[in-house]
Amino acid sequence: MNNTQTPAELPDEVSTYLADYFKQYNFGMNIMPKTSSKLMRAIGWFFGLTKISPEFMTKYYTTIGDTVYVPDELIKTTSPENLLRVIVHEGVHVYDSHKLSNPLFKFLYLFPQSMASLALISLLAPLSLKFLWCLLFLLCLAPLPAPFRYLFELRAYRTSIIFARKTDNLTDEQLIPTYEWIEKQLCSNLYYWTWPFPKTVRKHLQDESWMNAGIYKPIMRWLIVRNVVVALKDYQNK
Repeated sequence: MNNTQTPAELPDEVSTYLADYFKQYNFGMNIMPKTSSKLMRAIGWFFGLTKISPEFMTKYYTTIGDTVYVPDELIKTTSPENLLRVIVHEGVHVYDSHKLSNPLFKFLYLFPQSMASLALISLLAPLSLKFLWCLLFLLCLAPLPAPFRYLFELRAYRTSIIFARKTDNLTDEQLIPTYEWIEKQLCSNLYYWTWPFPKTVRKHLQDESWMNAGIYKPIMRWLIVRNVVVALKDYQNK
């Protein structure tokens, strides 16, 4: 698939640039309002009940497979430029899920918490009490560092650095608030304490040797050749 479906009614200009962007890859994205998904509503209810992420439904974009679920209100209130920035971030997740295959990507993204599912083996306890040891896998539900989730999110958040450098022309000093914001995402409950080591996150963000490689090279070419951000700002100011 190399098209992008946007039932979320994104601004036409955003949809146009996204369609142009995804022509570079052999996949597309479905962009849907969060409330349209029973799964998103269930996760939002659980996160609200447990206080893990009470604003899951209103402030956070969520990508599963080829679909990006956007909080309904943000579709209406976010500027086209910022909306595009976020969707490009989510596009890296879609790219990685295709590269690895969706089931493997999901398992690794949720690891080590995904290991908790092995506790179901304990249901075989009537055959042998030794299977009860599998209940220890429930310990994986604790907020343990998640190296694969960190890697995937780091790859996606690097798009923020690209926008900051190539379209906003920020200096190293001006980038500090961006670094701090990304650290807050990855080192706190916002991503279930994915990688609670801010100094390591800062070091990885400051190393920009990745910028001309892999998925980032076509992103930069697209931004520069199409002059995307300037065009969207002009569109917004009409």
